Amino acid sequence: MQEIIVIIVSACSLLQSSQCKDFELPPFVEQMSAIQCLMNSQPMVAKIWWPKHQNWTIKRITCQERKGLGESAEKDI
Repeated sequence: MQEIIVIIVSACSLLQSSQCKDFELPPFVEQMSAIQCLMNSQPMVAKIWWPKHQNWTIKRITCQERKGLGESAEKDI
C-alpha cells in the first residue's frame, strides 16, 4: 500500500466555542514529502479549506503520513 501525506486542520467553531474538530484536506494528485507539506500547508488551507469554513478558527495545521486512504480524520473540506 502506498504511503501518502495529508494535511489535517484542527479548528474550533466561532459560533460554538466548545465545538472543535479535525478536518482532512483531500489528498492531492502529486505526492508531497513531509517537508513540502510543512512548507505548503498554510497556503493550501487558506485557498482550499478556509473559504468554506469562515466561522471556524484554526488552532493547528499538521501533516500526517498515511498508508493509503483508509484511515482519516473528518473529510469535510
